[in-house]
Amino acid sequence: MSIREEIRELCIAHDRFMAEQASEPIGAAYMQRQEDSSGLVYKTTETPMSAAPEPDAEASDGDWQDTVAEAMGICLAETRKEIRAEFKAALTERDTTIARLEGKIEALLAVFGKGEVVDLPRGFWRRDRDVA
Repeated sequence: MSIREEIRELCIAHDRFMAEQASEPIGAAYMQRQEDSSGLVYKTTETPMSAAPEPDAEASDGDWQDTVAEAMGICLAETRKEIRAEFKAALTERDTTIARLEGKIEALLAVFGKGEVVDLPRGFWRRDRDVA
């Protein structure tokens, strides 16, 4: 058997199959649901689809990019406020520490006197190294 004859026979068989399918009613046995053995009954109910809600006229007015830009601006301003507050607190702490250290320096100068620098005797460091 040649390929042409085989194709011809397959086409004839297909045409017969399609004719049989066309003659059967749409609710043929293989298309219907079988009853479940557990007693479940399948029902189909048609509910009308509810209409989509109307869009808010006020919300759609204006450009969305303006809204986003405004929100970003507000966010940026709040972030800057927080950063400035943290920076101000750090500066206040630094200034407090500096003032405390200046007070200690003043107290030391008052105890030990102001002004004179005492120079170490010549060869002072050399003498420490030669001890060993």
